[in-house]
Amino acid sequence: MDALFQPVANLKGIGTKRAEALEKLGIRTPYDLLYHVPRGYLDYSHPVPVAAAPTGEPCVIRVQIVHKLAPQFIRKGMTIFKAVATDGLNDVTVILYNNPYGFQALHTGSWYRMSGKLQGGLLRREISAPHVLADDSKELIYPSYPLTSGITMPILVRAVKQAIELMRQQPFDWMPEEMRLEYELAEYNFAAVQIHFPSGQEQYLEARKRLAFDEFLLFIMGLKQLKE
Repeated sequence: MDALFQPVANLKGIGTKRAEALEKLGIRTPYDLLYHVPRGYLDYSHPVPVAAAPTGEPCVIRVQIVHKLAPQFIRKGMTIFKAVATDGLNDVTVILYNNPYGFQALHTGSWYRMSGKLQGGLLRREISAPHVLADDSKELIYPSYPLTSGITMPILVRAVKQAIELMRQQPFDWMPEEMRLEYELAEYNFAAVQIHFPSGQEQYLEARKRLAFDEFLLFIMGLKQLKE
């Protein structure tokens, strides 16, 4: 469990500068990452055909990259990257802004699930700056976290996954089993995983119930300590 309380800068891909940015979110250790609860979730489990995607409304599509276009240098500090994709029946242009790494991660011939808003008509549809997930990903419900300058969603997701892996190496639960069973609560390690990457609605609700109980109990204990 000691590894969970080491500086968050020790995690792969974080380092000193990103650790300073994470501190603005109250995150100083991997343990803090476990309690950085998502503000919402992106559900990639129900993609819609490109032709059926509502214009200007959030949705998820499942597409294959057909080919990638040359970057367009619009002005200093602005580069647009485009790729043509298809769901097998209709094409859509994927547009990324100042995101060379995201563009490089798109491979011709590979399938992806993309969350975002489609624009245009049936003959020319576009999706700008989508959240992208590999089609074969085991996790189809993805967390969306509060962010700060210098920290992107992929960076934070990778950091949370590392914190979860550290927890799995040394699982723990501060709550006595008798109390947990009395209030019909999930084990902490289960809750910590499911609140970030829920397998389904039921598992998410179990995780939320456990963590809400933890928060309430800590609040009561804090009030008691103040009185004493």
